[in-house]
Formats: sequence, C-alpha cells, structure tokens
Amino acid sequence: MTNIVEKYDIKSNQWSSVAPIITVRSRLGAASYREFIFATGGYNGDYLATVEKYNTLTNQWSKVSSMTTKRSAHASVTCGDSIYSIGGYDGRQCLNSAERYDIQTDQWISIAPMNQARNDHASVSIGESIFVLGGWNGSTLKSVEMYDTRSNKWMEITPINTARYYLAAAICGNSIFAIGGKETESDSSALKTVEKLEVYFVHWSLSNHKYCSPFLKRQIHCLLMMCLCDTVSRNPLHPQCALAFIPKDILMVIFGFLSID
Repeated sequence: MTNIVEKYDIKSNQWSSVAPIITVRSRLGAASYREFIFATGGYNGDYLATVEKYNTLTNQWSKVSSMTTKRSAHASVTCGDSIYSIGGYDGRQCLNSAERYDIQTDQWISIAPMNQARNDHASVSIGESIFVLGGWNGSTLKSVEMYDTRSNKWMEITPINTARYYLAAAICGNSIFAIGGKETESDSSALKTVEKLEVYFVHWSLSNHKYCSPFLKRQIHCLLMMCLCDTVSRNPLHPQCALAFIPKDILMVIFGFLSID
C-alpha cells in the first residue's frame, strides 16, 4: 500500500511524481473538478470515509469533509458541480447507498440508493446522468444503472454482455466503454475484452427560442410521453413515429434531457 501519486504528461509521454496523498489508501475512488482532484474513501487496514483534495496548480493536498459512509471499492465520479460516491463496501456489507459532495459548501448529502448493492464497479457521467457498470455483490454483475441527477432516481438500462467486476469504464464520443475486469475470484478469469454502449441523447433547450411558444413546448412534451408509453408496450400509436422504435432505455435518456420550463 502506498501514498505515491504520479501524473502523465500526454505531450511528452512521460510519468512524473507529484505530492503524495496525506493518508495511505487503496481501493479508493477519485474524481476531478476544474483544477482539483478528489480522493475518496478506501482501505488502509481501516475502512475510510475521509476525503482529500489535490490542487494541481500548487501541488498540495488538503483534507475536506468526510463522506457520511465509510466506503472502499466504490466509484467516484464528477457530474455537474458535484462529486458522487457510489456503492462500495464498508467492512460489513456491500452497499447500494450513494452520496453527493457539494464542492461549494464542502458538504456530503445522501442521495437515492441504487437498485442493486455493488462494489468493485465502474462509473462514468454524461450530461446530467451517471452510469454505473458491473461490480460484485456476492456474484458478478452484468447490471448497468443510470442515475438522473435532477430527479434523484435510478433506473436499470441495457446490461453489459459479460458480467465483470474490478473493471474500468470510460467515455469517448457518445459511447461508454467497459474495459477488462474479472468474471470470478479466480486469477485466471481476468478479462481482456472490451465492450461499448452507444448512448444517443438530445439536449432539447427550448426555453429561450423566440419561435417556441409554451403551447408548442407542451405539445412536444406530450408527444414524447406518448411515444415513451408506447415503447414500453411495444405498440406505437403511429407506425411512422420514429421515436416509438427507439429502445426504452435510450428513449429515457432522450426524454430525461428535454427541458420544457
């Protein structure tokens, strides 16, 4: 176990050491916001709730408010102006709980729990949504959940093809990549496979459009709602309604990004 931290310079293709973290920890979460990097929780003989902030401009670490729950093998991700820590293990049980760090007030606030407890999973964010992939809760998971930061709700979406934990996830373009991991506790189950989910969404921002009346905005809202309902039953109101043939989970992402206020 180490407190060593390194950074990679893309231009020079070189790694170099930076200031070490204050508390030695493994199986931690990490997320960045502007010039800051946050290291959350982890394990060093004890299960940790402590959080540290690294200033990339000054090369210094400082302590910030601790999470409300001890978490190891969890996921941390930035979405909007907040850091989210999700799931993990607290020394007694696998967790489905999650919490949000308000960077401006230096406070952690509990949010809605996931549908499934999990640790050793991966997480990424797109727009105002957070995606949690795979993990372990007594068995290896294919499950993928999406969290809407505005409605504070989780929903299951298309699972990954291969159950995996200890995986990594990344966003590139409009795709989420699930990379590597393990299928079982056996060392021979380590994976080199990679899979991706295409995430199509449209951020409709109609509020300030000079040609868009409140009536028109409501009509668009109703149309999407009708298509969403019909997608659930797979019985479109009109055979030429393209939205009715979009998979339910993708349509939910589209619908979730509609702004009609």
